[in-house]
Amino acid sequence: MRRPDYGPLRRIAEQVADCLAESGHAFVEDDKIDGLAAVLGSFLVVAGIPHSPLDTGTVITE
Repeated sequence: MRRPDYGPLRRIAEQVADCLAESGHAFVEDDKIDGLAAVLGSFLVVAGIPHSPLDTGTVITE
C-alpha cells in the first residue's frame, strides 16, 4: 500500500509531537506521525483555512 506524502504537514506533525512530549502531555509514536499529519490537514480543510494541498500547487479554500 502506498503511503501519502504529507510533506510539510509531516514536518509540522513531528514538531507538534515533540512539543507534546516535551510538555509531558503525550508521547506520539513514530508510526503515528502520518496520522497526526492527516488530522492537521483535515483541520485546515474543516476550519476553512486556505492552504496548499499535498499533491498540487493550487490552494484549498473550501
